[in-house]
Amino acid sequence: MAKMRDSERSLHRPSRDSFLRPYVSNYVPTDKWMITVKKERGEGVGIMLVAHKQELFITNVEEGPFYDTALDKGDKVLSLNGKRIPDEISSVADAEALMGRTSTVTMFVMRPDKEKDLGYQWVMENF
Repeated sequence: MAKMRDSERSLHRPSRDSFLRPYVSNYVPTDKWMITVKKERGEGVGIMLVAHKQELFITNVEEGPFYDTALDKGDKVLSLNGKRIPDEISSVADAEALMGRTSTVTMFVMRPDKEKDLGYQWVMENF
């Protein structure tokens, strides 16, 4: 797990409640990591997703299996349960259907560079 240096803390604007979720600050822009959570079949996972130009981004993290992870607003989902985006998952509906029918959800995520990633900028401006 990558630790954030003081000089890098300003590179990512954490969500307003991330101070309640200490794992959020463990990653810096361009870090990639995998998160696996367990849930009941049919139960929500506590995240909101949005599709933007064939990419999926996190727009909100609420109470649920992903709440106590490093996932934060603006993070880019690269794959979900081994299915790559956009090759095998091309919409929020596809992602939600996949997460809804399994009891284990594994997400490969990247924390985008806020200065360079236009999708990240779009999410932060619109959500």
